[in-house]
Amino acid sequence: MTGTGKDKMLGVIVWPTHIEYEGADAVLDNLTEAGVTAVATAPIVVEPTADPSTGRREPPDDGGEGLNRVVDRPLWGKHALYLKTSPSYQPDRSLYAGQKYGPPKTDDLTSRLGKTIGQFLEKAKARGLKTYLQLQVCHLPGMDSENSNRPAANDDLPLLPNGEPPRKRMVHFASIASDDIRCYFTAMVNDVLHAYPDVNGLLLDRAEQSFYTLGDAFVDFGSWARKKADEYGFDFEEMRSAADRVYRRLGSLSDDDLHRLQTPSDLLYETARLFRTEPGMATLLRFRAAIAGSYLKELKQAALSVSADKEIVPITFPPPMSLITGVDFKQYAGIADAVMIKFFTMHWPLIITYWSREVKDINPKLDESLLVRALSLIFGMEDSDFGASIADYAYPGPDRAHRAGTEAQVRKIRMAAADTGGKIPVLPSVHGYGPIEDVRRRFKIAWDTGSSGIWINRYGYLSDEKLTVLKKLTGK
Repeated sequence: MTGTGKDKMLGVIVWPTHIEYEGADAVLDNLTEAGVTAVATAPIVVEPTADPSTGRREPPDDGGEGLNRVVDRPLWGKHALYLKTSPSYQPDRSLYAGQKYGPPKTDDLTSRLGKTIGQFLEKAKARGLKTYLQLQVCHLPGMDSENSNRPAANDDLPLLPNGEPPRKRMVHFASIASDDIRCYFTAMVNDVLHAYPDVNGLLLDRAEQSFYTLGDAFVDFGSWARKKADEYGFDFEEMRSAADRVYRRLGSLSDDDLHRLQTPSDLLYETARLFRTEPGMATLLRFRAAIAGSYLKELKQAALSVSADKEIVPITFPPPMSLITGVDFKQYAGIADAVMIKFFTMHWPLIITYWSREVKDINPKLDESLLVRALSLIFGMEDSDFGASIADYAYPGPDRAHRAGTEAQVRKIRMAAADTGGKIPVLPSVHGYGPIEDVRRRFKIAWDTGSSGIWINRYGYLSDEKLTVLKKLTGK
C-alpha cells in the first residue's frame, strides 16, 4: 500500500447502490479511467422503497441535519431516496452459535441480488484492482430498524459516568468493551472473509469510541468497561469520578473560562492544567486506547484465523479527535496493515453544532462565538475565519464549501503519520461530497500530504467532472 508519486494507491469506496444501478462494468470503466487502483464495497444489497419506515436514506441524513445532502450520481432517477438493505451473503450461523446476538437476517433481497457484490469484486480483481470490503464494527443490527434481529441489550451500550446513556447521539454505537459485541463482530469478520475469500482485506469502520456529540467523549462507564478496567489494571473509579467532575463542571463554565481557550497556546496551557488537576482524565484517555487497541487485535486475529494474507485497515477519526476516540496510532502500527483517517469534512461543522448545543443546554448563558471558536480550536478544524454562532456551523449544502482549514487537514495527516513512526501507511479518506472547487482542494491536500495514497468516499459523489479532477490530480 505504500508508494510515491504515480505509484501511490488511489482507492474509491463504491456503495452497492451504484453497482446495482449503473452496473459493475460501467462503474469500473469510470474508475479505471480515473486511475483508481483499489476499490471497496460493503457486503449488502439494496432496493428502493417508497416507505421511509422500511428503509434508510441514501445518502444518510446524519441525524436529520443533512437532509439537504444529495449524491452526484443519480440512483433510479433520484439524488436522494430510501433504500431497503439486506446482507449480500448467506451467513454461517454456526459462527454465531451460543452468542447473545445472531447473524444478520437474510431475505428475498439477498436471494435475488446477493450475487452482484461477488461479481463486482471478481471483475475488479480481473482488472488488476485491489479489493476490500468495508464493515461497521460498532453498530449492531437491532440498534436501528436495519436487519433487526435483536436490539442491543442495555449492558452493551456505552454509559456516562452517572450510569445513563448519552443524549442525542448521531450514531448509536455499541460498547466496544462488551465481550458480546466483540464476539458478534469477530464472528462477522470470519463470516465475511469465508463468503468472499478473494478480497485483499477489510476496511473496519468505527473500531473505536464515537466522537460526534459531547456525551460520546464521556463514555464508557458501563459494566463491561468496569470489567475491562480491572483486567487491564486501570482504576475505574478514579476515571469515572474525574470524568463526572469535568462533565458537571460544564454547568459552571463562564465566558471568562472560554476567553482562556481562544488561541492554541491557551489550549496547551489549559489542557496541561486540566490533567494536573484531574489526572484521572489522562488515565481515561489511556484506558480508551487500551479498549480500542485490544478490540482491533481481536478483529485482526479473527481475520488471521481465516487467512494469513488479509489486510486489516481501521477507519479512524484524525488527530486530535483520535485521542478521545481511543486511537493510538503507534499501537495500531503493530496491529493493522494500514490506517485510514477520515476527512468527512461536512461533519466537522456538525460536530461543533452538536457539542455547542449540548453545552448550551447545560449552560445557556455562554457566549456562542466564544464557544464555537474554542471547540474549533480544540479539535483543530479551521485555520481562521471562525464562525460567530452555532448557526454558522450548519450542515453544508451540496454547493457550499466545507469549514475545514487547509493547514488543519495537513497537520492531521502529518500527526497521524508521525505517530505511526512510518511503520504502516496512513491513508487519508476524503469525502467527495461538496462543490467541485472545494472537492478539488480537499483531494489535493490529501494526495500531496499523504505519502502512500488516499481513499475517496464514495463513488456516488464522484460526478464525471470530479472523476476528471482525480485523473488530473494523480497523473494516471
